[in-house]
Amino acid sequence: MYIGGTIQGEFLIPNQAVIPCKEKQSFVPLTHQCFPYGRSGHIYRQKGLNWQWSGTRDEFVTVSISDTVIELHDHRSNSRRVLPAPVLRRLQINTGKGNDVIHVKTREPLQQPFAVNIDAHGANKFIVGTSDPMVSLQVTHEPENLLVLPDDRAATYERYEPGIRRWNEANRCRDSWFKSIRRRLVYFFGRDLNFRLTPILTEKMKRFLAWLPGHTVPVAPPQNTYFTTPQHIAELNSMAHPGDILLRYQAGYPFDRYFVGVWQHAGFYLRRGRVIDAMGNGIYLRSMEAFAEADGLVLLRMSTATAGQLHQALAYAFEQIGKWYNVDFDDNISEQYCSGLIINAFKFAGILDAGYRHGESIHPDDLLQLPGLHLVWTNRPDLLKSSCKNALMELVCSN
Repeated sequence: MYIGGTIQGEFLIPNQAVIPCKEKQSFVPLTHQCFPYGRSGHIYRQKGLNWQWSGTRDEFVTVSISDTVIELHDHRSNSRRVLPAPVLRRLQINTGKGNDVIHVKTREPLQQPFAVNIDAHGANKFIVGTSDPMVSLQVTHEPENLLVLPDDRAATYERYEPGIRRWNEANRCRDSWFKSIRRRLVYFFGRDLNFRLTPILTEKMKRFLAWLPGHTVPVAPPQNTYFTTPQHIAELNSMAHPGDILLRYQAGYPFDRYFVGVWQHAGFYLRRGRVIDAMGNGIYLRSMEAFAEADGLVLLRMSTATAGQLHQALAYAFEQIGKWYNVDFDDNISEQYCSGLIINAFKFAGILDAGYRHGESIHPDDLLQLPGLHLVWTNRPDLLKSSCKNALMELVCSN
């Protein structure tokens, strides 16, 4: 999608005359009221501002409205365009044929009404509105392929969580044969190859022998063999805030120390003992009890982030529920892996710069290097100390 820079094509002006444009140009001054119209573009007419794009690529865009300007942000290419708000305070959006995610929000409370009309033709659409009462949002689309959240409040995301999950599951891309093999290998080494099963197998053997004649083997009820106890979980829940980062360690995975690090998994704390994380079966909302089946936990907090930024980060994480786990461990936001989900959420919220470690795979241990991070709680200070590899990590670990 093109929303900035230069473009070749024709320029349309309010009187419908056409001016040929042979050389590359950027947006011309507002006094001419001319804007490019090609593969995608903006047209100023008396009706207001029209924004449209074509093609089958899945788009992820945010439209930020104020009384004076409109900002268009393409999150996939991280390109932005700021345009003067139309006089009649009306924005028409015509989408392409991809599975698009569109956010409509206000930069500050509006003083005058503003109308946003979205013609969401094509494939499935996920649209998030704003709680500003001055914004009127109207969407035209087939109901069975459309998911619209009326606003971006935390309670709204929680209420629509089943719909978000179904929408993302329905829009999962089909794996190629090579990627399906890669996914199975990641599952095997990251989940199935667990030598912690030995005590469980021993207990099952005892139960089997108890059925044999002449054998009186005492059978103990299954117990939780993890280091983390219910007391740890209760303490953690009492200290955690929405948007905090959780790191987890589980014994029994000998290869993780060499390929992943000390901490093998990461998640976002939501509230009321719930966590959003990306595991082998995808991105889902889980209980703290399920996440805390571990031999070590760390609770971290971004002290430099505002409450609004943390809300946006959690909103982004909510919108990923139901997507595939990213076995390529890259910047593809159509799928997410555990620590990549946290990094992408912080980038979306403006907590991290959009270019932060671009193109790199980020392990849970690497989250200890995030600027502005500080330690809140851990039940394994020994593991935390062993994972501190540089001065910045030492600063977090020593707090």
